[in-house]
Amino acid sequence: MSTRKRAKRADEEHAQMRLSINDDSYILDDIPADVLKSKRKINKADIDYICSEVSDWKELARLLPEEPISPEELHEIKQSHHHDRRGSARDVLELWRQKCQENATVGSLAESLHLLGYSQVAMALKP
Repeated sequence: MSTRKRAKRADEEHAQMRLSINDDSYILDDIPADVLKSKRKINKADIDYICSEVSDWKELARLLPEEPISPEELHEIKQSHHHDRRGSARDVLELWRQKCQENATVGSLAESLHLLGYSQVAMALKP
């Protein structure tokens, strides 16, 4: 499959997974509403915490909203860090923060973490 087709497929999957984001019924746990609706930009402390808790950095990259991280960028990150999942997760989050700027918020990150199965991690974020 070509890179362009993979990117398009990833974009479609990403959109499908996020269809229910605007509908609060998708939240079956106790992520506080102020975290989910938070417009606070993520910071270094948030990134450090997420990197210590999330092992599946590739899936996290795929689920981050706004400016998706391309397959080429993921490949570069993988090559840079080999088996260092924390370093890879840090690069993913820093790249997302750089690409999205104002839209790289705690609320967006919490939604992505929830979709990835890390609701407990999302609950610990400060709004």
